[in-house]
Amino acid sequence: MKKNPILCLLLALAMMLTLTACQIDIPGVGTVRISDGSKNDHDADGPPAGNSYDTSLVQLREEAMDLPSYLFAAAYIGSSAGGPDDLELPLQEWVRTAAPELCAQYPFVQNIPRERVVGSGGSLFCVVPRDPDATLAVNRIRWNPQNEDYDNLEVLYRSESGDPILLYACADMGESPYPDTEVIVTDSTGKTVTWYPIYGITALPYDYEYDLPLGYSFTVCDEDYGGDMIEESMWTAPTAEQLARYVWTWQGDFAEQPAMATMSLTQGSGAEPGQITFTWWYTKDYGDPQEIYEGSWSLTDSGEHIDLTMTRSGGRQYTKGEAPTTVSGMFPVQVPAAFDVFPVLNVSGGGGAYGFPIQQFPYEILMFNPAQG
Repeated sequence: MKKNPILCLLLALAMMLTLTACQIDIPGVGTVRISDGSKNDHDADGPPAGNSYDTSLVQLREEAMDLPSYLFAAAYIGSSAGGPDDLELPLQEWVRTAAPELCAQYPFVQNIPRERVVGSGGSLFCVVPRDPDATLAVNRIRWNPQNEDYDNLEVLYRSESGDPILLYACADMGESPYPDTEVIVTDSTGKTVTWYPIYGITALPYDYEYDLPLGYSFTVCDEDYGGDMIEESMWTAPTAEQLARYVWTWQGDFAEQPAMATMSLTQGSGAEPGQITFTWWYTKDYGDPQEIYEGSWSLTDSGEHIDLTMTRSGGRQYTKGEAPTTVSGMFPVQVPAAFDVFPVLNVSGGGGAYGFPIQQFPYEILMFNPAQG
C-alpha cells in the first residue's frame, strides 16, 4: 500500500513533539510512566529577584511539585561523554549553555557546588528531593543476568540533607539497554522511591496501583525546538551516519499493552557491518526488558533498506542456552528530507515471515524518535 508522504510526516512530527517537547510518555523503572511536568511558559526576563538560588529552589518545591505523591523532581540538562573534569567549559557555564531556559527559570541548577556533582559522564540530570530533610542515595549498579536483578557496585553519594544534586547517569551514552545508576529518595516520614535514570530522557517513577506520579519533571525545553517547518514534506533514504547519530526510541501498544523500545546502531568501518542493539519492554515492567537483541546491520539499495541480523541475547523471554531466536531480513527505512530539523526514523516490516519483535502485522511502520541528548 502506497503511503501518503505528507500524512506520514505530520504523524511523525506529532509523535516527535510528544517525545521531545519535554512531556515524554516513557516509563521509569518498575511500575512507572513519564511525568509531563515540563515548563515552557516561564518569564523570559531572567531569574527571580533576591537570592535566586534559594527562591527558585523553594519555588520548585512548593509551587511546581503540587501533588503530595511527588517525592522528588528531576530535570534533564544534556549529555556528554566525559564528566565535569573533562568538559571544555567550567561545569557551571556548560550547564548554562546546555540548558539556558532551565537555568533562567531555576537558577539554583547552575549554582550547585562541585561536591554535589555525582558521576562522570553520560546524561546529566538535576535531582531535587521534595523534602529538604530527605535522605538521598545514589548507587552505581549493573544488571546481573544470572539472578535477573541489579548488583550494587558502588555507593556514589549519600546525604541526609536533601540538597539538590547534579547527576551523571548512563556513562555508556545509551549503548546498554540497562540503567547503570540507582537513585533512592526517602523523605522524613519514611516514604521511599527508587529511580533508574535513562539516557537522554526524564523518565520518572509512577505508582500504577494507586495511579499516582512519584517524580516531577521540571525539564524546560527550548520553545524553538523543532525549527520552522518550511522544507517540503518528503521522505528519503537515510545515511549510515544519520542512523548511528541517535539512540532511537519507540512507544506504542504491543499485545494490547503499552510498550517501549530502544534501538542503538553503531556505524561499521569499511566492509565491516555496524552493530545493533534492540530492546523492548512493557511500560509497567520498565527496567526489566521482555527481549534484548544484538547483531549487525548495513544499508542496501542506496540506503532504502536496512539489512540486519540480530539474535535474542537477554530479557524475560530469553533462556540461557536456548535455540537462537533471530530477526533477519531487509527492512525499508526512511527519514524526512528535513532530517536535521526533524530527526524521525520510519522502519517498515519486512513483510511475510519476518519483522521486528514489536511489529504486529506485515508492513507495519514503526516510527522512532531520538532520545534527548
